[in-house]
Amino acid sequence: MGMTKTELKEIARISEDAKNAKKPVCLIFNSEVTVHLRGSGKGGPCQETALATAIYLKQRHRQHEALQACDVQLLSIDSDGTDGGTNVAGALANHEQAECIVNGKTAQEYLDNNDSFNFYKHLENGRYHVTTGPTGTDIQNLQILLIRNRSW
Repeated sequence: MGMTKTELKEIARISEDAKNAKKPVCLIFNSEVTVHLRGSGKGGPCQETALATAIYLKQRHRQHEALQACDVQLLSIDSDGTDGGTNVAGALANHEQAECIVNGKTAQEYLDNNDSFNFYKHLENGRYHVTTGPTGTDIQNLQILLIRNRSW
């Protein structure tokens, strides 16, 4: 998984707290995540972070009424424009993606095979992939978390 369980729990906690905010909440952070290879799929740490976050948020979404009132999205991209040797910089995640069956496989099956690239490639024809092209810089990975209460 791209992010640690502790980091994912913190994202969920912040999302739950944001229910009472008067405006959308945006958090910007950077990291260099580590992917533990278990499968033979394709993708990089930013795409894997996005997919793992989508799955985790869906689990939390079912358990917490406060989170059900919010739209939570995570943009996870690599600053050099190529994530894990793919031609994309990363992906945009939301909890609804975790329910999608893509080419007969669940989001969790893609994650277990380290195949986040193909999950996002085939999900709505790549709509959630972020493609910038090579940027010529490699500072760090960037994550932008946006939380918005649906009642606004």
